[in-house]
Amino acid sequence: MNREKLKKCLEHYGYKADSIKSLMTGRMKPDLRKAYNLEDKFNIPVSAWRDIKSYLQNNDTKNQQGQPVQKASWWITKEKYDT
Repeated sequence: MNREKLKKCLEHYGYKADSIKSLMTGRMKPDLRKAYNLEDKFNIPVSAWRDIKSYLQNNDTKNQQGQPVQKASWWITKEKYDT
């Protein structure tokens, strides 16, 4: 899925430009109901919202060069809390 297609999918659910930008950069996540609807209608896995940037990069039909993926900074593993 490329960025433009995701943008159109999000517009379909009533998100405005600022919210779409926040969703696509990983600063904001869709609520669970919308995430499941996006999975059902547009095949965007719910788990993709953990790191949407990587999902877009790895699944972009235009970019299939296999460049390294940088994880979003918000994703903190449980091990970091246990130390």
